[in-house]
Amino acid sequence: MEHETYIRIAENASTAVLMIHGIVGTPAHFQALLPLIPESWSIYNILLDGHGGSVEDFSRTSMEKWKTQVAQQLDEILLTHRRVLIIAHSMGTLFAIRQAIRCPDKVCGLFLLNVPLTPFVRPKAAVQSVQMALGIPENNCSSRAMEAASSVQLTPKLWKYIGWTPRFWELLQECRATVKRLPQLKTPTLTFQSRHDELVSMRSCKYLDKHPYITNAVLESSGHFAYSKIDTVLLQRKLKEIIKKLASQK
Repeated sequence: MEHETYIRIAENASTAVLMIHGIVGTPAHFQALLPLIPESWSIYNILLDGHGGSVEDFSRTSMEKWKTQVAQQLDEILLTHRRVLIIAHSMGTLFAIRQAIRCPDKVCGLFLLNVPLTPFVRPKAAVQSVQMALGIPENNCSSRAMEAASSVQLTPKLWKYIGWTPRFWELLQECRATVKRLPQLKTPTLTFQSRHDELVSMRSCKYLDKHPYITNAVLESSGHFAYSKIDTVLLQRKLKEIIKKLASQK
């Protein structure tokens, strides 16, 4: 899958799936889950503004543009569909929670990967990011997954990334705001936090585990971008279960 929006509209569908990737991410992150979506459901796997292009394109976008884009996309879907299941990764999970609170009667479920309520960048991830920009990534699973997860065309001219600083500051602010907003969530939610996440602390689980509408699971052998085979099978099984449950609710 290329780094672009993928839309499949099923005729007379009452249910749609909205997929939202993370910061600097790509719709391709959900490739292992896409085949599980029933043909009778519509799919909107969106590319956020400023992604899929250059470093400069990403510098010119903003958190407000992303939030507006997601809200507008959801509103557009609801013009022709009765309900929406949101699947999201990392930063996208923050938008998913926001929209579920905004449209509690229309968002029928959340399936969230690596929710960044307490971000924490491990030194290894910082080093790998610089190596990627310079075109010398390590030849290991984590590094390859991080490279594949980026939709932005990287450049070795490191000074150009200064323009990214506001985007990541805005992300931190949205993480904090989501922690405060979380008690308002009333939508059935499945969350999956990776034990070896390079960008999100396991402290996020303390907020997820105590929430009455959230069922949280730990992916014991996965990172923020790279999921082990056993954890991928778990994710697929859990998504099949929620799809079956929703399909039974006519």
